[in-house]
Amino acid sequence: MDSDERFLKMAVDEAFEGIRAGHGGPFGCVIVRDGDVVGRGHNRVLTESDPTAHGEVVAIRDACSRMKTFDLSGCTLYTSSEPCPMCRAAIAWANVGRVVFAASMKETEDVLGFRDQKMIDALRNGEDLTPSDRVTFDGYLEPFYEYRDRDGVIYRGFEDSNSSRNSPSTVSGCFLISHSQITSTLHPSDSRSSRLRLSRSTFRSNFAFQNSV
Repeated sequence: MDSDERFLKMAVDEAFEGIRAGHGGPFGCVIVRDGDVVGRGHNRVLTESDPTAHGEVVAIRDACSRMKTFDLSGCTLYTSSEPCPMCRAAIAWANVGRVVFAASMKETEDVLGFRDQKMIDALRNGEDLTPSDRVTFDGYLEPFYEYRDRDGVIYRGFEDSNSSRNSPSTVSGCFLISHSQITSTLHPSDSRSSRLRLSRSTFRSNFAFQNSV
């Protein structure tokens, strides 16, 4: 049995554990780094009354908590079923390096009638899954300006708190944000303009992730 199959079976075992405990749907996940399981989880939507508590999200939270980092670069996520749109986004935000799944989205839809594929189709077509409206008011951008002006102080504190950890299994994240880089994402004619254009690619490019041992 190769390692992919072995870890996928662990993910399926997580799914069994969850459904037999009445925690939620039949979805399990394990996250592996350098051959070691660093996070695991199964669907806990029912027991937590949390629609976001999918197996992949629970496993990501577990791995990040164990390793004291929000950056799962170098990790492989094994899941019993193809990730839904929400989990795909969470996997991308966590910088997971690779995903391996067993059941396809179509198979889960055929067996249980889940609506994952319908969500993906709607997103591809640019449809708004939930009606939304934009309302602006004086001061609505102030949290962004305050965060910008802190110049990464919050996350430098995170870095400092992890610098003393000597365990080789610990991966600490350094989350540094540049004042000039963030300011440059504002409308060039007015640094306090309401036209804050902070795309995901721009946002991610302004963060430095470092590992310490």
